[in-house]
Amino acid sequence: MVLVFLAAMWAAVLVPPYLRNRGEIGRRRDPVGTFRNQLNTLGRTSPAMISPATSLASARAPHGSVYDVPSGFARSSGPPASPAAAERRRREVVRFLVAAVAVTFLGWVVTGSAVVGAVHVVVDAAFLVYAGLVLRHRRNAVERIEKVRYLHSVPAGGPTRPLLVRTSGG
Repeated sequence: MVLVFLAAMWAAVLVPPYLRNRGEIGRRRDPVGTFRNQLNTLGRTSPAMISPATSLASARAPHGSVYDVPSGFARSSGPPASPAAAERRRREVVRFLVAAVAVTFLGWVVTGSAVVGAVHVVVDAAFLVYAGLVLRHRRNAVERIEKVRYLHSVPAGGPTRPLLVRTSGG
């Protein structure tokens, strides 16, 4: 009786995917269409949106595409609006982590509990990792400022002075 029950359970698990895959063999496979359908499904079910890489893509995106934000949902909190806002957010995170380190340390000293001590160690590690990431970010920003040189842009009407073109030969 137990073996019959196990066989029925295995059949219930294995037969539906087998029948589904067998039915798909006869149909023509369209990997691009399948991928597009999957992206549209993700776009409809996602509560937040990642902004596209270019603003032109979002301006030309058709209604119902993966770039649309579902109604009732706010856009994801992407990069901050300005470097000052990013610095302010980093400062707030550092303040929070320092307060968490102090609170967990005091809780560990007062209670002497191993659990609170373990939480304190985890908070210390989080603070050290975040501080390391902030320092690396600042180093990269300084390096970027030192190394990156932007080219001068040409005005929309073309160059202000006429260009001299030299040709060889007669």
